[in-house]
Amino acid sequence: MTRRILIALALFASVAVLAALTRDTTRPAGSIATVDTLRLMERMLEMPEFADVRDTKIEEFQNPLRDLDTRLRAMITQWQTMDPSTPEANELRGQAELVQQQLMQAQQDAQLGIDAFAAGQFAAAFRKVRATAADIAANDGYQYVMTSRFDDENILTNSTSLFVQEILYRSALIAPEGTDITDAVAKALSIPEPTPEPAVDSAPTTEPMPTPSP
Repeated sequence: MTRRILIALALFASVAVLAALTRDTTRPAGSIATVDTLRLMERMLEMPEFADVRDTKIEEFQNPLRDLDTRLRAMITQWQTMDPSTPEANELRGQAELVQQQLMQAQQDAQLGIDAFAAGQFAAAFRKVRATAADIAANDGYQYVMTSRFDDENILTNSTSLFVQEILYRSALIAPEGTDITDAVAKALSIPEPTPEPAVDSAPTTEPMPTPSP
């Protein structure tokens, strides 16, 4: 029994030594790596494990809205065929206004629910990126990891607020070459390369929903 314990301890010690040898211990104390946390999170949220669940959840929130919208449109169509001066038309108008209020409240509730669900997914993605970045940084001999990005050619400059936001994304103005671990984190988490967005010729037009008139 004692011999088995000694063998197990020896094996454990050899594994620990091997792990220590695989780490980069040549970096000076206080070495800093950078990672584009937000961009990795955005790419991760487009992966099926997040996107499929999110699409299903959004559909659950939108189904009641469709029912109310269908009811309201049917009532408006019926009201438009009636003599607005009749008691029946006034009663139908009141019912339509009530359904419209219910629809507006349901839209607000749905938006809050979708935002809360999306925030939960963002938190889950952040935890995965942070944990993976911490492991890679430790193995590469870094003591700190800073969130930053360096693709200055993509800075948005069409508004002051967007420009300031882009600057805030770049916490590190300069960094030594080879200290950004964004690609390594993406590879470890199997995050695919971002797909280019399709060109849009023009914004879609939407017509306001008709409402009963006095």
